[in-house]
Amino acid sequence: YPPAKFAADAAVGYAGLAGVGNMLLFLIASAAAFFLAVLTGEKFYLGAVTRGLGGKNANKKSLTKEQLAESASRTSSKAVSIFKNDFRVLLRTPVYAINTLLLIPLLPVILIFTLTSTEQNAISALAELYTQFSAPILIFGCIAMVMITSLSNLTSSTFSREGSTFWINQVTPIRPIDHLFGRCMGAVLVNFLLIAALVLSFGILIHVNVISMIAMIIVATVATFPVMIGSLIVDLVHPYLNWTDPAKAVKQNINMLFAFLIALTYSAILAGLAFLMLSADMSVGLILTAMVFVSGVASFLLGKLFLKIMPDKICFH
Repeated sequence: YPPAKFAADAAVGYAGLAGVGNMLLFLIASAAAFFLAVLTGEKFYLGAVTRGLGGKNANKKSLTKEQLAESASRTSSKAVSIFKNDFRVLLRTPVYAINTLLLIPLLPVILIFTLTSTEQNAISALAELYTQFSAPILIFGCIAMVMITSLSNLTSSTFSREGSTFWINQVTPIRPIDHLFGRCMGAVLVNFLLIAALVLSFGILIHVNVISMIAMIIVATVATFPVMIGSLIVDLVHPYLNWTDPAKAVKQNINMLFAFLIALTYSAILAGLAFLMLSADMSVGLILTAMVFVSGVASFLLGKLFLKIMPDKICFH
């Protein structure tokens, strides 16, 4: 809890005005965080519940025949429809949103607060360290992102989150490739936003050039693809559908552990490849290109495996 620093400073300097000021800052920050949480809960959670119970039917506008015909004529691809539906469920279910979307602003804030709340020379020391070892930091930073994004792995519970409505997949004429792309779109979006937030916040603090930050964001995002598809396969083969509370689909789902192990294994493979190429004095650009190539090949092979086994798990008639 970042404002706890003000409480600690207030406890240390309790005898002076600085202690009183820090305590006031702590109370103000805590009150602001509380009201922000209340407003967010009212907007997303309570609003979603009342929509689900039909509590806002009075606010719905009736459509004319022309508007209804126009709405019916607009179609989107099945993959996009799967993505939209999956993301709506994510936004309307607090436990899912907290475990995924909350990490996007939270981790950069923790990073910035940690670096700025230490001694004044901490950021300058990191900047000097980056100047001396920029190549390994860029490369292994991309690999670290693979592990970090595994904390918000959407595909490891994508089928499990459907629970008792999973049977709809068995009667809906949707091709496996549409499931593959549709269920990965949300994960790609969340991973990209999380990686971009972390890279930009850290890069701005230690003065990393823009080209390096863009390259790191792209390479790290592509490197998450094999973990994403591998987790999707695990949840397809062994979905956790018999739950009564949405929290159990995530908190008590062993597929989340398997997804973390996949991320750990793939990160180790990339780290070994990067270490060998660095030992051979290869350039940073070549190493990052190799990581993208390996991730692309691995994603293609895992995607083919998903397309092969999915018809055996779900009937498409």
